[in-house]
Amino acid sequence: MVYVHLKTLDIVAEDRRTYGLGLIRDLRNSVDVWDREWTTLTIFREDSEIRCLQDQWKPHFFPSDVTPTDLPRLNVLALEVQSRLKNRVYVIQLQAQVLHILKICLFEYELPYMIREVLTYNVLAQWGCELVPCLIAFVYERSEEQIIGFICEKLEGRFAGPDDYIVCKRSLQQIHSYGFVHGDLNRFNIIITRPCWRGAS
Repeated sequence: MVYVHLKTLDIVAEDRRTYGLGLIRDLRNSVDVWDREWTTLTIFREDSEIRCLQDQWKPHFFPSDVTPTDLPRLNVLALEVQSRLKNRVYVIQLQAQVLHILKICLFEYELPYMIREVLTYNVLAQWGCELVPCLIAFVYERSEEQIIGFICEKLEGRFAGPDDYIVCKRSLQQIHSYGFVHGDLNRFNIIITRPCWRGAS
């Protein structure tokens, strides 16, 4: 896995900037060091020429004090992705017939949000709260120290609706009692399960 910081956007045509395959193809044709060995690459235009800086910065990953050692660490490239739920969130299969949720941190600016989510899961689990999914493993790239995401259980159920108001209110009151406030409260971040109810973000 490699990381690219494109500082001068007009190096790539505007209609290709959000299309991954086209973007990579354009960069490969424009950047003379593309096929060399590097992990991070900064691309910019200077004096009408396209210039590059190789490995001038390091990829982002979780700090070591956020990832407890009692959970397994899995190579992100070895995971079997079943489907994509949204950007950086996937359904994966670790064992036969067992599905889980994979969340990875694609960009450095996302790292504080994901760290906060992991810390919240850890604390609530220690306090015996059953309103969040259980963490299953951490995922890494290159080495087990470079954690870029996590795997949690996949809750089976449906998204909350107006008829679930009382249950949702009770769940939020319980989370608030632990000193936490949900940062992205909407019906798609609340799963109503059966036979019991659990809220998940």
